[in-house]
Amino acid sequence: MLRNLYSLKGIAIWGLGKISYNFYSALISLPLTFGLGYIIIKHCGVIGAGINSLIGSLILVIIVSLQFKFIINQKKNSNNEN
Repeated sequence: MLRNLYSLKGIAIWGLGKISYNFYSALISLPLTFGLGYIIIKHCGVIGAGINSLIGSLILVIIVSLQFKFIINQKKNSNNEN
């Protein structure tokens, strides 16, 4: 369910020509997910892997949503200047 929240926004960002933003969102979330995953799996075992998957998806939802808002506001401001 969480992946569906950011997948269309990621495609829209790509369609707007900001492909590098998708790379940056993955670059930010990867170390956070690995770091948290190590800690959670160490303490919770296999259940921690599932919890880490949810947390990683939630982190991506937040990052992609913020990027999407930023890009849309940037596009609105550039259209208002013209």
